[in-house]
Amino acid sequence: MLRDEVLQVLDEYLNCGLLEHGAARVYCDSCKHSLLVAFSCKKRGICPSCGMKRAVKFAEHLYHEVLEDVPTRHVVFSILKRLRLHFRYNRKLCDILFKAAWRSLSELLGVDDAELALVLTLQTAGEALNWNPHLHGMLADGVFLEDGTLKPFDEIPLGAIQDRFAELILAEFAKRELITDDVMSQVLSQKHTGFSVWMGDPFQDEQSDKFVARYVERGPLSLEKLSMEDDLVVYTTKDGTTHEFDAGEFLALLSSHIPNTYESIT
Repeated sequence: MLRDEVLQVLDEYLNCGLLEHGAARVYCDSCKHSLLVAFSCKKRGICPSCGMKRAVKFAEHLYHEVLEDVPTRHVVFSILKRLRLHFRYNRKLCDILFKAAWRSLSELLGVDDAELALVLTLQTAGEALNWNPHLHGMLADGVFLEDGTLKPFDEIPLGAIQDRFAELILAEFAKRELITDDVMSQVLSQKHTGFSVWMGDPFQDEQSDKFVARYVERGPLSLEKLSMEDDLVVYTTKDGTTHEFDAGEFLALLSSHIPNTYESIT
């Protein structure tokens, strides 16, 4: 059964950018030239045009209003496959990801009387549009002291952060009886738990700040990967692998990345 949000978003996407569905007139007082600009759907999770505009505005806002002029790192938090479907059918569980990511960083990188600075966004699409809820973010490369100065991290225990992130996610799933304690113990006993925390090298320039900010807020669908062959939708990943879908399969896959109304993904 389709969610109400899916029907609404698909309907409005079909009208996106069409003059017959409304437009604004742009007029120049100097040259007297005018033109019509069609209204956009402004919907999340499906429209590549509106998604790109949202990412650009998000990056501008972060750079000018949020980020301090300090070194910043791109961070990514991923979870094991066997838990992912839970988030697809109960999107409220995504709060667990944000809380676990923040807590794992705070416990392993935090310092008394100092603050971490972190922006996180939820991405639900993998490379091939598969359902893969994970977090992208921007982390200041240090902690802010009471006087506002940044104290750089002495070291980043990435392995310990990853282990703590896994423990927090699994403990919350066990608490909600979504997995058993035995499953939690079994996953944590493995050498490779399926959880991952990645951090890039620090950067500090406008171009990099805005590029990473646009990346973490990007939409799920890339038109560069999309093509049509006969009656099939072909989606080609970065490694050249092609994935073929009929129209119904493709729309079903794409619609899973449409957030609920008022659902925060940042």
